[in-house]
Amino acid sequence: MFGLTDKMLAMAGGTLSLLLALALASTVMSKNSDIRHLTNEIHNPKTGYIVRLEAAQRDLTQCRANRITLEDATRRQNEAVASAKAEGTRRVDAVTHQLADARRASASAERRAAAIMAARPSGDACASADALIMGTVQ
Repeated sequence: MFGLTDKMLAMAGGTLSLLLALALASTVMSKNSDIRHLTNEIHNPKTGYIVRLEAAQRDLTQCRANRITLEDATRRQNEAVASAKAEGTRRVDAVTHQLADARRASASAERRAAAIMAARPSGDACASADALIMGTVQ
């Protein structure tokens, strides 16, 4: 029924099937190892992607909180600078008015002093001094 050629072909086909089955088994084992390795990279409690993702999310949350804190501090600082600028402007205005008042008072005092220095006593020195004093008081 079956000749020698058929038997040899059957043996070659069986061997080839066995070799293909071994190659497939080896590939499946290799891929399973890769899957275990990648799963470990994802789920490793110290260095896995999930741990790193959670750490990155915590860092992002902290970064956002820090940004809000910084924005609040910057706003308060800008308000303080604006307030200090307004206070400085108010003080400069007040000092400018006080300086003008002091210059007017100084000029008036200098005029009175010049009048006193220019006055010449006439006859009685005491009467001249009284007249001079009464003139400056009025």
